Amino acid sequence: MRIKRWGFGALVVVLFLFGVMNLLAYMHAESMLNFTTSGEQVKSPEGMTFTEKAATLFTGIDAARPVSSPKDSLLIGFKQFSVPMDNMELGAALKPQPDTSDVVILFHGYRADKFAMLHEANAFFEMGYSVLLIDFRGSGSSSESYTSVGYYEAEEVKTSWEYVKNQLPHRKIILFGQSMGAAALFRAVAELDVKPDKIIAESVFDRMLSTVENRFALLNAPSFPSAQLLLFWGSEQMQFDGFQHNPIDYARSIDIPILFLHGEKDRRAKLSEARSVYDAVPETTRKEFFTFKNAAHISFARHYPEEWKVSIQLFLTH
Repeated sequence: MRIKRWGFGALVVVLFLFGVMNLLAYMHAESMLNFTTSGEQVKSPEGMTFTEKAATLFTGIDAARPVSSPKDSLLIGFKQFSVPMDNMELGAALKPQPDTSDVVILFHGYRADKFAMLHEANAFFEMGYSVLLIDFRGSGSSSESYTSVGYYEAEEVKTSWEYVKNQLPHRKIILFGQSMGAAALFRAVAELDVKPDKIIAESVFDRMLSTVENRFALLNAPSFPSAQLLLFWGSEQMQFDGFQHNPIDYARSIDIPILFLHGEKDRRAKLSEARSVYDAVPETTRKEFFTFKNAAHISFARHYPEEWKVSIQLFLTH
């Protein structure tokens, strides 16, 4: 009888803990995918103290809508406007060359906005390219208040590409994406019939599950089964299968010249993961991979400007 009672009690405890884990995962997914007007700009896991990491694991994050306030000097020459898309508006900023030129469309990462890429945009402009910065849904001056970490954002990539193709003078269109932005352009090319002339993917992750697991590791927490539960509930909330949102799978359909840029010390999207995406691109496609020594998940244009510029120019001029 005691054994039966002990077994029943253990089962109750296990079910209770499993329920708590699911509740926490649901709350974490909701807070990670939805931005608020009352929240705060959240620290990166790398910048958190042990206490802050522990609190984040139990309470989640209250993330403010990503909006930058760049220096006026970085905005010189940019025209800000909106690009219509179905029932949404996409914030945009264009800096055109005086003559017809190649156009680079830049797509930002998670919890960022278009102005987080001003260093990249101005560097491309100095190289002779017109540049278009785009806010994904939920960021900057775009409408909505949520993110899908690149899945639905692929639709914004398509809308932006079509806008340049139909509305702006250009010779070639180059897509540049950082992290989430890279994942979005991979899906746009693989599944939404977007056909740029060249692609530059910076700090791309291989699988959605991998990047969630890596974030748990950065918080010094075990990823199993927390990452799987978070991705499951995030998928339910966003109504798409996050387990299938994988650049490594999209890469198999890439037949456009592509340059990968990645930091050797990136813990959010590991170098080995990016290499696996590179390997998945067909051998018949022109592909190049450039690494930045000792670099983490950062803006290479800002921290390694000369190396970044050389790698870009070598790729785009050949």
